[in-house]
Amino acid sequence: MAEHMLILNNVKNIPLVLLRPSAIGTAANEPMPGWTDSIGLVLGASLAVGLGILRDMRGNGQLIADLVPVDFVARQLLVTIPYLMN
Repeated sequence: MAEHMLILNNVKNIPLVLLRPSAIGTAANEPMPGWTDSIGLVLGASLAVGLGILRDMRGNGQLIADLVPVDFVARQLLVTIPYLMN
């Protein structure tokens, strides 16, 4: 609903990009693999697994976690900037 309102009320035609990633996880590469500035929600579970605190979690081992590395999201934001300047 918020996106729809932004589009409808963009009366001054301000360049607008809507980027909607899945849950954002730790960095894949930059500034270093596994980097995060938060230990909340999903990242807290990742940290607990990485530290060896959490050794078992219920779930379906055949499924893939829908997480996007934070550096991928940041790069995508930077790549879209030139398209807004046209």
